[in-house]
Amino acid sequence: IFSIASQIFFPYLFIYVDHYIDMETLKITVPVVILAVVVLVGSIATLVSTIILSDKKGKAPFLYPSAAFFIVGLILVYFADKNIIWFALSAIIALVGYGLLMIMLNAAVRDFTPEDKAGQLQGIRMIFSVMLPMLTGPRIAAKITDLCATAQYANEYGEMVNIPAPHIYLGAAIAGATIVIPLFFLVKEFKKSENK
Repeated sequence: IFSIASQIFFPYLFIYVDHYIDMETLKITVPVVILAVVVLVGSIATLVSTIILSDKKGKAPFLYPSAAFFIVGLILVYFADKNIIWFALSAIIALVGYGLLMIMLNAAVRDFTPEDKAGQLQGIRMIFSVMLPMLTGPRIAAKITDLCATAQYANEYGEMVNIPAPHIYLGAAIAGATIVIPLFFLVKEFKKSENK
């Protein structure tokens, strides 16, 4: 679910920034630079401190907050519309959640894979975390863009194609929100394993 949500927007991120975001709203001033540095340092500090705390206190308490960062960040990106500053700030929130959630879920895969079955299960993991998301996520985004796009651009082949609509971030947030169901069971498993 997490990978499908990510694949709804990630393949279109650079196209979106290049053709949809209004770069003229970016005025590089001292306050903007200070804000960018503070947000970047804060994001890195959040990632590092969460990883350290999850090693000490367990991963279960950090799963829902990580998912919340990811989902709320994507919703904020949707509302940022063409404004580069709000888009960047919102995207950082989403990417912090993305990074945290990816770390926690990969740790879960590692923690709950039997040592003698690791090789056998990696193929299954690749099907569910790579192949299926790459087949479904971009198709969902393409459908959303077909329905919601308001402008086109000429691609590298000279064809006129739709500019990805901001609705892809809302679609990714909705898809990502469904992760709370399996997270409920994962939290229970983490708590069980941590209480042993």
